[in-house]
Formats: sequence, structure tokens, C-alpha cells
Amino acid sequence: MPERDDYKNQRDRYIAFSLAAADLLVEVDEGGKIARTIGATNALLAEDAQSVKGQAIEALFPSADRYLVARLLARAREIGRIDPATVRLKPDGRKPIHVNLGACYLPDRQRTFVTVTVLSEPLVKALPERDDISGLLDLCEFQHMASRSIKPGDAGSGAAMLQEMQLIRLNGLSDAMDKMPQSRSEQLMGEIGALLRASSGPTGAAARLGDDEFGLMADQGSNAISEAQLMGDIQQVLSNAGVKEDRVSSSIVTLSMDTTNLSEDSVAKALSYVVDKFTKTATLEARDLQNSLNAAINAAVDQYARVKAVLAAGQFTLHYQPVVDIASREVHHYEALLRFNGGLDSYDTVRFSEQVGLAVEFDLAVCDKAISALHQYPGESIAMNLSGLSVQNAQFRDRLSARLKAEPALKNRLMFELTESHMIEDVEDAARFLADLRRRGYEICLDDFGSGAAAYNYLRRFDVDYIKIDGPFLKTALTQPRQRALIHSLSILCQELKCKCIGEMIESEDMVRLAKDLGITHGQGWLFGKPAAQIPPRSNAVSHAVARRKGVRET
Repeated sequence: MPERDDYKNQRDRYIAFSLAAADLLVEVDEGGKIARTIGATNALLAEDAQSVKGQAIEALFPSADRYLVARLLARAREIGRIDPATVRLKPDGRKPIHVNLGACYLPDRQRTFVTVTVLSEPLVKALPERDDISGLLDLCEFQHMASRSIKPGDAGSGAAMLQEMQLIRLNGLSDAMDKMPQSRSEQLMGEIGALLRASSGPTGAAARLGDDEFGLMADQGSNAISEAQLMGDIQQVLSNAGVKEDRVSSSIVTLSMDTTNLSEDSVAKALSYVVDKFTKTATLEARDLQNSLNAAINAAVDQYARVKAVLAAGQFTLHYQPVVDIASREVHHYEALLRFNGGLDSYDTVRFSEQVGLAVEFDLAVCDKAISALHQYPGESIAMNLSGLSVQNAQFRDRLSARLKAEPALKNRLMFELTESHMIEDVEDAARFLADLRRRGYEICLDDFGSGAAAYNYLRRFDVDYIKIDGPFLKTALTQPRQRALIHSLSILCQELKCKCIGEMIESEDMVRLAKDLGITHGQGWLFGKPAAQIPPRSNAVSHAVARRKGVRET
């Protein structure tokens, strides 16, 4: 009796452990039939535990996902367990539900235990679009998922980040499918998609790149499927579908790329370049593709090295453009624009630095330049732009605070412009940091208002002293009444919030009249002056200069 109680207690512990991490636990026998369910059976399957007993587990999923579930469970029986994979659960008469499906196989009992966990709404919205029949990604989603795996902060870690990509060509597949009945061709594509998705792992990516071309970026680990096994599995799928061996010729190319110090854009461009060559040139050899990929990656690595060298040596300057009080035409302050030595493009270089994790170092370097300029021009004030990446970085906040503490005279002479070149995710910490800067006497400006959606959210969450209307946004208001109404309502809102509006790209008297009509009090553009390397001396009231971190495209 004690032994029986111990077994029951141990069993209950394991069940509790499983259900703590999942909504439903399904026990599946060797024939793929449901032997038992524990958990939210009624809520998820619209049936009680007794009713679903004996059903094939694949029947709980829509047809596009059934092949994938079968592959995953077969893989679990082969290696013991699988990491959770995202599939859709679809009981009869119900809408599909996105769930994570995990599985563990116990050979002694010859049973597979499947966990089903419902995904939250935010996670579902973040899922990529997939083909309804194959479940595969398209080329754009494939590139996006691959490049998204490169996070800012990976750069400079010193550890190589190796990623493999497999390009698969099934030459003649589309012709063979054209000769099949539609239901049979869809079944074949569903099984090919399931095979590739199962081979990619939970965090990998599998895509259809062309009629006969496919791409695969698999998880790197002990459970990774070899090239030979993948090719054998593909041939088996084709054979099961009745496709003769001489009808479809299969080939696979495995490419290796070191993604250390690469940005998301760099990865996407390299992948796009190589995939385009692969899908358009049937005779390319693996060595040619690898060389093409290496060339694209090396170009990005070289750019990273150049930007690092520029930052280390301080090889950039600040050029100053006047911002005037529109009513009086008197210079109110100067905006300082970045200029790089060696012909580097300001906009592209700053954007690249954000993507490869150099935003913090970049912003601190600009801060040092701005402080030097304050000492050079004691009668002026300077504002520097801050990336959203820097504002939400605790190390940056500490280092900037230390610099400001060492220069107490900068208070009321330094302004910070918050850019939306990168979305701020940790809004609460950013709001506290910006509020602290304002309490200490440093004014805050939202830059390029109207160029994207983030600025509206920032205005709702952050207390600021200025907003700067994006030049193209303001310029379209000359001919579009809708834009004029939007900007006019924005200027009224700013008056209510006790902050001021600055208009960019004012290049004509028509733009001046428009700005006045819309309630914009300050203007900047070539009508009032071009950027210059020095601030001209003047004897009038204290001016303000804005050291702009982000590059601009001037008209």
C-alpha cells in the first residue's frame, strides 16, 4: 500500500508539473490515438475527456498543420522529446487557436505525452504570416525572421555567431504538381512544408523562395538534422506522393555565415542578394553561392569596423544651422548637424550604429563633442539628439548623468532631442529619465514629429518643452488641406501642453506664411541659413544651438 501511495503521489506531482506549464496534457498511444487528456479538455477541444479518447491526435489540428504535428510527434519518438513548436488547434466547429505544442516520449510505456499551451494575444499578433497550404514563410518573412535574430548588443562581444542557411532546389516539382489533382498537389506541398518546418526547429525559419526553391535556417544544436537525412526525408515524401525519382531532382546547398557585428539590415541584404542569385541561376554551384554570401557579409563587417574607428578617433564634426523666431526673423538658436570625415553618410552611419549595438557609444561621443562646443561658444546653448536605444539603456543613463554632474554649468545650456529612429520599448524607465533631466534644468524636444507613429505615443507619455515638425510633413501641408488641419490641431495641442513648435525645411516665403497660419513659432531651413562649421559671433541675447546626433538629408 505505501508503494502504491508513493506511485500515486509521484504521478500527481508530474501531472501538476506539466499543467503548471501547459493548459492541456494529452497522452497518445503508439498508434497515434488519444489515450487520455488532463486539463482544459472541454475549453480547448469542445468535448469531454471520454469523447476524445480514441481519436487520432492529428484530427485536432487543421489540415495545413496536421502533417507538421505528425512530423513533430515522430521526431519526439525518435529522439525522446522536442522543444515546443507553434501550431494551430482546431476542434470541430471552432476557430483555430494558436498554441505551443511540446512532446515527450516514454519508451517503457510506448506513450507520447503532448503538452498544449494557448498563446497570448500579443504573441499571436507577433507571429509571421504563413502560406495556408504549406505553412511556409515567403521570401520577405524568411529574411525578416533571419535578420531579426541579430540583436543590438551582440556586436563587440568577441564571440563568433555562426548561422547556417540551407538552400534547397527540387527541380521539376512545380511541373509534377501541375499534373496532379489539386487535392493531391496540396497534400504534397503540405507534407514538404511540414518536413521543412519540423527540421527548422522552434526558433528557425523555413520558406518557399520560388516555384522549386526552398530555404531553411535551422536551430543549431544536438538535435539538428543533417543534410543527408533532410535529403532522404524529402525523397521519401516525394516517393509517398507517387512522384517518380527521375521526375524531380533534389539538391541542397548549406551556406555558413558569421553574423558577428552585423546589423539586421546587413543580414537581410546579404540573404536577399544570395537568395536572388540562387532562384534565378539554376547552375550555380555551392562554392559560388558561399563566395557571394561571404562578399556581402564582409562588406557589412568592414562598415562596422569603419564606424568603430570613427567613434574611437572622434572623426566627426558638428555643423550649425540657424533656427529663427518666425515673427522677428531673429536667430533663436542653432542646430548642429553631424558631418563625418572620409565621406561617410550621416543618416546611414547613425542608423547602422543603432542596428549593431553602437548607439550608446555613439551618443556619448556626440555628447562629448557637444560639451566641447559649449566651452568653445560660451554665449550659446547646445542640444544633442538621443536614440531611443540609448534612453532605455541603464548604462547610458548612468554614464550621461556622470558627465552632466561633472559639468554643472551646462544646466540651461543643454537640450536633448529624442529621435524615433528606434522605438522605445521600456517607456516607463525612459519617461522617468527624461523627467529627471527636465527637473535638473535640461530641456527636452521630440524630433521629426510626423515622420512616424512613435512621436505621438511619446508626446502622450513624455513631458517635453519642444516638438520639431518633420520637414516633408510640413511641406505637404502647402497643397493638402488634411495635412494643414493635422498640423494646426497639433500646434493648438502644444499650446495647451505649454511646449513650442519648430518647423523644418522652410525654404520659401510661402512656407513662412504657412507656418505662421498653422501656429508654428520657430523655423529652420535654407531660407534662413545653411549649415556652417562655425557659429558666427553675435552680441544679441543668449542663443541656443542644437547638436543633432542623427544625420539629415538636406534639400
